[in-house]
Amino acid sequence: MDPELYHALKEKIQSLDNGTTRLTVSEGTSTATMKNHILRVVAELGTPVTVCRVPGGLLFRRSTDEDRQQVTEVAARLQAAQHPPQGTRLDRRRRG
Repeated sequence: MDPELYHALKEKIQSLDNGTTRLTVSEGTSTATMKNHILRVVAELGTPVTVCRVPGGLLFRRSTDEDRQQVTEVAARLQAAQHPPQGTRLDRRRRG
């Protein structure tokens, strides 16, 4: 990641209060790449941030308790859907 971009993102994230910051993504850069850059900086800072894609860029803000609770619930549902409950057998017919 470009050091200037890293420092700019770090400053924006550290200055977040209750507001939302819009980040315009330049031509040639995908929103997914920029979102990953934001998430990388957020992980280093340990600040919970919610990132949303909008036309022409991204919005990011500090996560609220509701945001974090929703993420935990969705993660639990996805994890439960991936793994069948322990101790259950698949329905197999006996061959005689």
